[in-house]
Amino acid sequence: MRTDQGDSCSHHHGVCLQGKGAGPPAIGLATLRKDGFVSLSHASAAAPGVVLTRPIAAGNNIRVNYAAEAGGTLRVALIDPATGAPKPGRSAADCVPLRGDSTSAAVSWKAAAPDQEQDRGATIQLQFHLQGAVELYSFAVA
Repeated sequence: MRTDQGDSCSHHHGVCLQGKGAGPPAIGLATLRKDGFVSLSHASAAAPGVVLTRPIAAGNNIRVNYAAEAGGTLRVALIDPATGAPKPGRSAADCVPLRGDSTSAAVSWKAAAPDQEQDRGATIQLQFHLQGAVELYSFAVA
């Protein structure tokens, strides 16, 4: 294939871009973390972020895909949509803080909730508390 400037190119998928300032045609590969196309929030130490989900069915296992820079933490609270209050033993203060970077970290709390089995299938909301430089990409409830 020849461009209107007379440069040759062996490009098969459209117009050859070789010319002023453009390098030769190439094929590239970009990779993203799992479910990492966009993050839900980027909080700072001075301005923590809080994200509340729509009502969902509770499960026994909550996993999050997140990245926290040094000093950043992610905590999760289970909220009763009827009252807007955290479930007993499932507040953000009760949550074991998540630090670092993971595509599938399990959320846990310091003590067992008294009614954990009764909550399975009940309607809850997840409230994510992001302190420091934290990005929340996705979550799963099973």
